[in-house]
Amino acid sequence: MSSSGYAYLPPRYPAPHRRYPVILVISGDGAGSAYAARQLASDSAAAIKAGKLSPMILIILPPPRYDQGCLNVPGRQQADTFFTQDVPDAVNSAYRTSPGPSGWALLGDQAGGYCVLHLALTSSFTFSAAALPPGGYQAPPGGYPLGSLPPFRNSDNLYWVFRHYPMQPVWLLFTGAGSGPNLFRAHARPPTRTAAMPLGKGPAALTPVLEWLRSRLAAGTGA
Repeated sequence: MSSSGYAYLPPRYPAPHRRYPVILVISGDGAGSAYAARQLASDSAAAIKAGKLSPMILIILPPPRYDQGCLNVPGRQQADTFFTQDVPDAVNSAYRTSPGPSGWALLGDQAGGYCVLHLALTSSFTFSAAALPPGGYQAPPGGYPLGSLPPFRNSDNLYWVFRHYPMQPVWLLFTGAGSGPNLFRAHARPPTRTAAMPLGKGPAALTPVLEWLRSRLAAGTGA
């Protein structure tokens, strides 16, 4: 797999003896959306300048074209591996990042929400926090790429995964209101921790979400 996207580097990057946490944004929204790359960069820069947000790196990529669930589909693209291994390896080699799960978080919009939640529930070795909107997480966008047999349908249903797989050491932030977030929060057990946050309106609606994610990541210092 390959993908084109955007990288936002904070003001005065790179500072001596500093490494930066990374928020990987999986978004299908374009110009005019709070999730658009230009808007996220503008919001982050303004919040950092105001002292509300510690410096960090944003990597903004679209969901996979053929499998927006970000699954590893036998005989097809390996989207899970792409986002949990290939992207972090490429970013860590290009920028002064804080490697490891304590330095990486996820953010998804409606198009990338399933992907983000799937990665958070199955890849705590890469990510330690995730923020996502309400949505239908019973099946990947576009249906069941792994087939219609019950074992595959179960593993594609993130409600089922959350209740039957071991809890992961991750923070999950559900933005907005809906029955989906309530179901996940009702069944969460340590080491998984959950929170909820209503989204405001306007172009800077995601600034509090970025602040929340950044506060869950390591400080970002080091040689």
